[in-house]
Amino acid sequence: MNSGKAVIHGLAGDDFRRLVLFMLNPKSRFQGARLALGIILLPWSGAIAPAESNPIDIDALRSALIPKREVGADTFINDNPTYDGRGVIIAVFDTGVDPAAAGLAVTTTGERKVLDMIDASGSGDVDASVVAELGEDGTLKGLTGLQLTLPAGLENPSGKFHVGMKPASELFPPAALRRLKTQVQAEWDAELSLLRRTADRNKDEDLVAAEVKAAADRSREEQNLVALHEAKVALEDAYASSGPGLVYDCVLWNDGTDWRVIIDTNRNGDLADDLVLRPYGVAGEYGTFDTHTNATYAVQVYEDGDLLSIVTMSGAHGTHVSSIASSNFPDDPDRNGVAPGAQILSIKIGDLRGGGGSYGPSERRAVATAARYGVDIMNASWGGSSTYQDGGDHNAMNYKLLADRFDILAVMSAGNEGPALSTAGSAGGESSRVLGVGAYASAEMGKALYNTIKDSPDAALQFSSRGPTKDGDLGVDIMAPGAAWASTSAETLGSAGMYNGTSMSAPSTSGVAALVLSAAKQNGLNPRPALMRKAMMLGATPIDEEATFTRGAGLANAGGAWAKLQELASEPAFYVFYDVSVTGGTFVDRGRGLYLREPIDELRRHVIVDVAPHWPESIGSDDRFKFDEDLILKSADSWVEAPEYMHMVNGSERVNLHLNIPERSEKARKQGELITSQVDAYLAKREELGSVFTVPLTIVRPADPDVFVDHVHKTTLDLNPAVTVRRFYPVPANAERLKIKLKHVADDPIARRFFLQVVTLAAEQGQHHYKTDHVAWIDEGEEQIMTVKVRGGGVTELAFNQYFYSPEAAQLDLELEWLGVGLKPNTLVAEPNQGFLPVEISPLADASVEIEAKLNKAVHVSLPKSTEDYYDDERSERPGSPLHPGPQQDRLVRLNYEVNFEEATTASLGSQQDYDLSEGFTGGRLKVVHESGEVLYNTFPDPKKTVDFPKGKTTIIGEQGTFLTDILDDVKTLPLRIEVPLKPAQSLSIFANQRARYKGSAASKLDLTGGRQHVIFLKDAIVEKAAELKPAPDYLIGELKFSNEDDQEITKTGLVYLIGDAPSKVTDQDPESEPGDDLKTDAESLTDSVYDLQLAFVREHRMADELEVATRRIELLDQLQIAKPENPAPLIERAIEGAVLAGLASDVWGKLPEPPEEDSETQLEEGAKTEEPIEAEPEVEKISKMAPSETQILTWLTEAETLADADEVSRFFGAKPVALPGDLEARDEIAAEEKEWSEKRDFLATINRLRTDIHRTAERIPESWESLAELQRWESKASEDTTKLLAKLYADAGLSGLALDSLNARIEEDPYNADLLTERIALYRELEWESFALADERLLAVRAANLARLDSL
Repeated sequence: MNSGKAVIHGLAGDDFRRLVLFMLNPKSRFQGARLALGIILLPWSGAIAPAESNPIDIDALRSALIPKREVGADTFINDNPTYDGRGVIIAVFDTGVDPAAAGLAVTTTGERKVLDMIDASGSGDVDASVVAELGEDGTLKGLTGLQLTLPAGLENPSGKFHVGMKPASELFPPAALRRLKTQVQAEWDAELSLLRRTADRNKDEDLVAAEVKAAADRSREEQNLVALHEAKVALEDAYASSGPGLVYDCVLWNDGTDWRVIIDTNRNGDLADDLVLRPYGVAGEYGTFDTHTNATYAVQVYEDGDLLSIVTMSGAHGTHVSSIASSNFPDDPDRNGVAPGAQILSIKIGDLRGGGGSYGPSERRAVATAARYGVDIMNASWGGSSTYQDGGDHNAMNYKLLADRFDILAVMSAGNEGPALSTAGSAGGESSRVLGVGAYASAEMGKALYNTIKDSPDAALQFSSRGPTKDGDLGVDIMAPGAAWASTSAETLGSAGMYNGTSMSAPSTSGVAALVLSAAKQNGLNPRPALMRKAMMLGATPIDEEATFTRGAGLANAGGAWAKLQELASEPAFYVFYDVSVTGGTFVDRGRGLYLREPIDELRRHVIVDVAPHWPESIGSDDRFKFDEDLILKSADSWVEAPEYMHMVNGSERVNLHLNIPERSEKARKQGELITSQVDAYLAKREELGSVFTVPLTIVRPADPDVFVDHVHKTTLDLNPAVTVRRFYPVPANAERLKIKLKHVADDPIARRFFLQVVTLAAEQGQHHYKTDHVAWIDEGEEQIMTVKVRGGGVTELAFNQYFYSPEAAQLDLELEWLGVGLKPNTLVAEPNQGFLPVEISPLADASVEIEAKLNKAVHVSLPKSTEDYYDDERSERPGSPLHPGPQQDRLVRLNYEVNFEEATTASLGSQQDYDLSEGFTGGRLKVVHESGEVLYNTFPDPKKTVDFPKGKTTIIGEQGTFLTDILDDVKTLPLRIEVPLKPAQSLSIFANQRARYKGSAASKLDLTGGRQHVIFLKDAIVEKAAELKPAPDYLIGELKFSNEDDQEITKTGLVYLIGDAPSKVTDQDPESEPGDDLKTDAESLTDSVYDLQLAFVREHRMADELEVATRRIELLDQLQIAKPENPAPLIERAIEGAVLAGLASDVWGKLPEPPEEDSETQLEEGAKTEEPIEAEPEVEKISKMAPSETQILTWLTEAETLADADEVSRFFGAKPVALPGDLEARDEIAAEEKEWSEKRDFLATINRLRTDIHRTAERIPESWESLAELQRWESKASEDTTKLLAKLYADAGLSGLALDSLNARIEEDPYNADLLTERIALYRELEWESFALADERLLAVRAANLARLDSL
């Protein structure tokens, strides 16, 4: 199954990441942002217009595949050929950048384009702490169980090799991994077909004869033949996926100068046919894993060889982004990126273990790496969203370090969450220290990238996130082209692709910034991020058609930014960021601007603004001391009154603003309105330079509530392509849903594509909580209906956008209706043993509703068993800065949990907390490892993903970190929540009111009266069942849901059920019968209890290794036999231990303890101290000499069998007596009798099981079969011990097929048992099935290596 030889692509001869990608996939975009890493396909493929008389400029269209004209890059480089990005390094935080991709080989000056390749996600990490040396045969033992043959002639002065292993699932994106698995299966299928053809020709005649018989008609030998054949067929069918799966051995060593790495890419143990690579940064060496994945890989080595990083791509996104920013096609310059002379530092943050998204540790390492390499620009087409949108969450704090400490300009996507207001993402649209970029499309882009038939408008793309943030910041700083046809990574099997999103606008802006920085460096300038950010914004091309919160400063422009940078370079006022704090917002007490989103009665307002310069660490104290500026303040509108002048030095300065908010128009009262303004500060006498800082003002006033009549409102919207139409409505306090009915009306029958987004903001919840997206092609005359979630008491926005490539104007007829029952959104908690849970609702209007209360999961809560402070590997080391000497690392916390399952259980890992921990902490990925070494789960908690927990102990490891180190210890008690499905789910009965509750009139449908208080009651009808759940959960969870008559959900809320005592077990009710025991006197019960305790001691100390205990045990057996001579248990115990001591029984019954290992010197020392003679014979050997003869053992068994009375047991169960209904006395007598005979039946099974084993050990196989037949009389289903014994008996009888069947049955019950797998390996080897033995051996080797890694943590 050779999957192809790796190919080197070096440039030096023979040497050689709960966040979301900001890239749109039209097929999934409107199902919510879920770590989407899919390729973006063309959302419109209209027919090309017929050729006109004017010739098509193909060169211009090809150049527009990566838009450059829009940002002035083509003109800028034409006019300044050396200002092409040379001398500038862009760090790309993404899915990794493929150096094999088109245009990413060299810069315009011939330097290696991809400076280095770093995996900050850790998904490519390999624990290489195991150090090995070559064996006598010159091979290494790999961690996957293979013997590894190294290439001849390699240099390794130390003779020591680090070895590790890596599963393919953590290296390749899903599509590439599927191709590899398919190919491996196909190769095996081809090989197997030849094997099967040969086997069919030479099929054993006895097997053929046996197969035609019915199973019941086969002899034991025939059964064995068939079992052997079927087992081999099953093993062959599953062979391609057997063993540990697709796992690669890794070997690394130091040749005295550099680290060298070999990965067994074809998994055959022969490393001579694999590449030897040095870390990529040494000479740009990389390879291709195989021809099936076609995946590029490079390597890095950390921690003195103990950590290997295999750097692959977690998707094509990062390569596409880098191609936009700086691809260079020497022979086809029209295809160049924006800054073809710039270099790329590839830093992968997309973690394949988490579905391709990133999380805190990825970005923490990425920032540290960018700082160590001294890059100029960081591009992150990546992000998420935060609760407060104020740039203060952990994600934004991390990126803030780039500008504040390391003078790196951060360029980031603003987000793909538009077109509604306040949809900007973290950190690009939320942080004031980065350049946040929105997405724009020109008419030329429409033709080249979207195949538009007619010229489309120059406009913001519909998905581009908008400001303002909830704390009033503009959100979007600048715009750039948001689509491109650019290079993709090799594993896609496509050289390029058309992607769209703010993921594409960010690298376009980074490319522009690289052009400007290249020009600056060549002219002796070294602008810091604050100055660069201002130059980019003030030099942007205005886009007057778009609102400020959409466009920011305008469209990025290389020439404008370079000109503006030269103008600003002499003014210290532009060297710093400014922290603006404004009072009086709707969602915050203080924000970076004023954002009112509420009904406004008081039009006259007083606003306080505090402004302070924020200094990067590289600006010294003297410059800060000298900072002294005169500023002129100008408001954009007359309704904003501001002082004309303010003086600023290093410190906070305050100004007061007076607002005279305009009266609303009649139109605004019906539709709501958005008004914006701003106050800009300019340098006195240098106002032409542009604004030093801005105070943004945004006011959203909803329509009057009375536009809804009986909660219904009808209106009409006129739409034009690329224009967003907004409506704002106050949500009634008791509303939970908005029903929307829309109808497309147009003058022509052509379908148009519409985007409707509904958003209601909340102060303490992120933008996604009350947000719904709906996108659809709607035919003329077609009607669509939907219901969306809203927040009572808030202001909801309906943002409508007709896609820019949809033809001409259209109209939507709209009908809106508020729905709601007035249910509070807080989780309901049913306290233990309360019987009923009252729930108050206050319906918005008269309604008939369906209501359901269902509990569907049992939750088990575990606290960490241990915690550990630790520091990450060297990738997380940040270099020192003027105020933070380095290198620096953050303290992290590792949390170790342990859970035990008595039976295999399918469950999910629930969220570890009921709030957004990411605001202050980073981490959260959980690695779940069973005690066998099998890795069960390795990503973030997700109630929708199930984990199959085997029986036994499982360890779960989590990690957390924060920049707020003072609170790090708070997470050391973070609970683990395991959610086990209830089967079936349990329902609570529902009563319409208190009277119905007393009358017992349950209902699932209720008629509600609008405006009236209703209190419904949920009845606890499951208290008995809940109390009996095993293992006992901490609580149950589910939901209470209301739906309308059309089965559309109105609202729901979480339901927590705290488990109480079962009344039937506690309260004064008729107890259940306890057969037998309640018929005894107290004296009889006491005697039985003492007897049972003594018998339990005897059984517990079977095979005792202390002579005193063994002797006491024999004495107790004598006493027990005297106390109850009719009980066969003591005789059976004598026989069991005797058989083991005499070597007449297998380990099914237990093992004789090994003699203690103690050297002679220790014995001499102990003898000298005690002055006693050294005991010549260990106690264990003395005990073994107490073994009885086989005759004695069989005699005991015969006596025990007589006492058990097989005939009477058979009689009882053959015609079991029954009690007539109501005859309680007879019932109890029969139950007591059944208990007695059941115990005797178990005795008979044990007796015959031991007899079978004794005969087997003595090689009396026929007698073994006879005893086995007798045993099967007394077991309706073979016990675990019988199954174990059966496998041994089959093996001793030469019936390997049946032995394997029996062993496989045990493995199916306990698939992670290493002893059973070891036993099966030995059996495979007896059968000469070496390939299957090796597969199991490798599986055990991988699990052992996983356990070793777990132990090291």
